[in-house]
Amino acid sequence: MENKTQEEASTIKVSSLTCIDLANPNFQQSAVSLKQACLDCGFFYVTNHGISEELKDEAFEQSKKFFALPLEEKMKVLRNEKHRGYSPVLDQILDPENQVDGDYKESFFIGIEGVKDDPHGDTPFYSPNLWPDHVVLPGWRATMEKYHQEALRVCKALARLLALALDLDTNYFDKPEMLGNPIAVMRLLRYEGMSDPLKGIFGCGAHSDYGMLTLLATDSVTGLQICKDKDVKPRKWEYVPSIKGAYIVNLGDLLERWSNGIFKSTLHRVLGNGQDRYSSGREVENKTEEEVSIIKVSSLTCIDLDNSDLHQSAVLLKQACLDSGFFYVINHGISEELKDEAFEHSKKFFALPLEEKMKVLRNEKYRGYAPFHDSLLDPENQVRGDYKEGFTIGFEGSKDGPNWDKPFHSPNIWPNPDVLPGWRETMEKYYQEALRVCKSIAKIMALALDLDVDYFNTPEMLGNPIADMVLFHYEGKSDPSKGIYACGAHSDFGMMSLLATDGVMGLQICKDKDVKPQKWEYIPSIKGAYIVNLGDLLERWSNGYFKSTLHRVLGNGQDRYSIPFFLKPSHDCIIECLPTCQSENNLPNVILEQAIVLILKESAQIIREMENKTQEEDCGFFYVTNHGINEELKDEAFEQSKKFFALPLDEKMKVLKNEKHQGYSPVLSQISDNQIHGDYKESFFIGIKGSNDTPFCRANIWPNPDVLSGWQATMEKYHQEALRVCKAIARVLALALNVDGDYFDTPEMLGNPLTFMRLLHYEGMSDPSKGIYGCGPHSDFGMMTLLGTDSVMGLQICKDRDVKPRKWEYIPSVKGAYIVNIGDLLERWSNGIFKSTLHRVLGNGQDRYSIAFFLQPSHDCIVECLPTCQSENNPPKYPAIKCSTYLSQRYQDSQVDLSMYKKT
Repeated sequence: MENKTQEEASTIKVSSLTCIDLANPNFQQSAVSLKQACLDCGFFYVTNHGISEELKDEAFEQSKKFFALPLEEKMKVLRNEKHRGYSPVLDQILDPENQVDGDYKESFFIGIEGVKDDPHGDTPFYSPNLWPDHVVLPGWRATMEKYHQEALRVCKALARLLALALDLDTNYFDKPEMLGNPIAVMRLLRYEGMSDPLKGIFGCGAHSDYGMLTLLATDSVTGLQICKDKDVKPRKWEYVPSIKGAYIVNLGDLLERWSNGIFKSTLHRVLGNGQDRYSSGREVENKTEEEVSIIKVSSLTCIDLDNSDLHQSAVLLKQACLDSGFFYVINHGISEELKDEAFEHSKKFFALPLEEKMKVLRNEKYRGYAPFHDSLLDPENQVRGDYKEGFTIGFEGSKDGPNWDKPFHSPNIWPNPDVLPGWRETMEKYYQEALRVCKSIAKIMALALDLDVDYFNTPEMLGNPIADMVLFHYEGKSDPSKGIYACGAHSDFGMMSLLATDGVMGLQICKDKDVKPQKWEYIPSIKGAYIVNLGDLLERWSNGYFKSTLHRVLGNGQDRYSIPFFLKPSHDCIIECLPTCQSENNLPNVILEQAIVLILKESAQIIREMENKTQEEDCGFFYVTNHGINEELKDEAFEQSKKFFALPLDEKMKVLKNEKHQGYSPVLSQISDNQIHGDYKESFFIGIKGSNDTPFCRANIWPNPDVLSGWQATMEKYHQEALRVCKAIARVLALALNVDGDYFDTPEMLGNPLTFMRLLHYEGMSDPSKGIYGCGPHSDFGMMTLLGTDSVMGLQICKDRDVKPRKWEYIPSVKGAYIVNIGDLLERWSNGIFKSTLHRVLGNGQDRYSIAFFLQPSHDCIVECLPTCQSENNPPKYPAIKCSTYLSQRYQDSQVDLSMYKKT
């Protein structure tokens, strides 16, 4: 959007939909919200639906695999007369009046699996499904059947809410003749990205859905549009953005008939924007493809503040804070009536003559009116101040109050009550409600940071906060190419901001301000929800763990109003790193270029105190960012890894791990500690090429390239990149140990290292009380490990293995970062100064994938105490040992004999 004119910006209209929480125990409350959504437009979101992200991702991945097949393969399962199977591009035309061809999409229909002697076998829409060849797409059918069942479960739960919304019994639609044996069709869809409404070309033509309701999952590529009133000419189309973790639901024609037209089946379509788009379900304005392509909408997490499980909310909030620092909150308790009244009064104030507004001009305590261009937030890119005016309201103080002489504390300035009667009362009431909500969010934030729930609610923190509410009016002017912005790019100064908007698009965020050119994404409003973003003070508190994200506002030719509430701590609060963010409990986000300074400081302190230390508090785990491994390569490696593990067992056993520890290792083939069986994981080892007479070195074993094309090339490239990063970390570690930066780069150390890359797939099974683990407790054998994960929680560390019972702490993934941990050999080299920490993996019912890269020194390297890590009072703790000798013994102790798997 950065280089588009104001006229182009005005093409964007995004719909604001209601969000329904299916886990809300108050069915009546949900039914009321749903009823309003159905009366408004018949489209809404649902959250807490119970469909796991892993299953959804797997269904999308399998869908993409099918559509990537050659056409002749897809045509083998061409749709039959019972509407099961494949439907090619242009096969369907939904809006013949406006389409010159069929839809630019292809699809695959799956229904409830019938049997040949089914009593409904002669009924339309009932029959066995058509399935792709399982040899071509192993696991495809099982995934789709599981997803179909889950989607049907959610739809039936929605039907019960719809019954309540229609003033019927909850189970009204559950009767045998209604949803007892439903016609439930799942449709996989792929849109080619082509659209030009002026020429009658659409991803999917305008239509309403035929049935009762539709549950829609999308891949977040923008394209779906709705028209709330099909009788208004010209029709007005609004985009429906995706929300992370939520499904889109829309009503169909049958429910409109059932409700006698009270609930609407809304017209919708899909416009392509040059990108392939995938969805599961059914799903774009008279704009050209070029205009549509300017739209990038961010998909944010939605947090339910009425959820009684605060820890569940904290997990969701933590992920949102790690992702972008922006999220939505629903069920916050601020009534729509109060919010509407506050916006109405705001508009009345800004509609006053300028001379009337200037009577309450902002004072030195930052209370009152700020005219247009008064604020310049991005002086590098703005030619003048923001094209907005504002009015600031703070906590109401008094002249004899204890904080009177402090900045930001004073009585507010109010417009003349004769001019705006009731204005002050409304704003004071809204202020109190917004403050209450922010304090509720602060409790969840504390849990997300592994603090006590009331950590921030102490007198010195949020006891007497500096909390400002600002009313904003944007004129709608913007032209970034000329340095004109409604609001320049900035991050917020405080702890957090609670934002209410009027639904007019304009707010954009930039998730990574260091990437050039900056990439901006729109944040749509959701009916009944507030937008929350983190501020600079929380970034400081969290040691940079949570981010204060850059954002701005672009005008689009329309007046826009918003009310942000900025929460800052009390005046005298000291902002310093939280206790959980400066220890390794929530690991500091170490930027590789800055790691020398950070680790050196810690190392120097350790060495200075070595003689007096009785206990080490290190954990040997940290993150690295700016490592240079691009996300595309990492994603490709994970994708190829999943493809291998999805193969039939007999195919994987063709590359069974050999005596040089290269190849496939089945489930239960490795055992660590306190286990009755081996680990519930399978893996694949890839090493570095070497001579056959050297332990751990020989040509790698690779899957058949006809089965997994491109697999070897991807893994070799990833292996090289991971080795590069590990060698860079080794230089930092050398400095941290007070030896030369290239100390470990010698031929006998890392000149010809023993490196293993291990692809891992965990089945999700664990029960520590029964000795069942995804991966049993252990420390890594080598020098260090570089770990990439798929973000499914499971990795735990134990900082002190000698404390009983052991205390285990989860290690979350951080987007764009790798986890690094120190191994046993580095502990020996450092004489125990650096720790090789016990860790394990617990399954949580979900499949989990990771790629661990293990760096060990060269085969003949003698590992002995470094000269900088020993003294007269601290002699070497470990005898010198040859690297290959040590590793061979450790591998032998932990591996099950694989000969039991081999055919004789």
